[in-house]
Amino acid sequence: MSDKITRRDLAKRGLLGAAALAVPSLLKAQDPAAAPKPDPEIDKKVALIEGKLAKPLSDRAKELLKPAIANNENNSAQRLKHTLQENSEPCFMFAVTPVEGKK
Repeated sequence: MSDKITRRDLAKRGLLGAAALAVPSLLKAQDPAAAPKPDPEIDKKVALIEGKLAKPLSDRAKELLKPAIANNENNSAQRLKHTLQENSEPCFMFAVTPVEGKK
């Protein structure tokens, strides 16, 4: 006779199998040549943003800001590539511009 397994045991075996497949990819050594190279333009933009703040950013905040800047620029470029249907409202993208103070 074959032994019946419960749903719980089946789920455990499935999770163990999935974990066994995932572990080798997690244990691979990272190739230092494949690591992203620092972009001097991004560093300039981070410094510009930090200069406008009252307090300097922490190192962790700077590391989070760098990919956010790149993603924002990429999203802006992708939005501008979108074509509109005939007779539709135009898609406006408003850029933030600094306002000069009163003199």
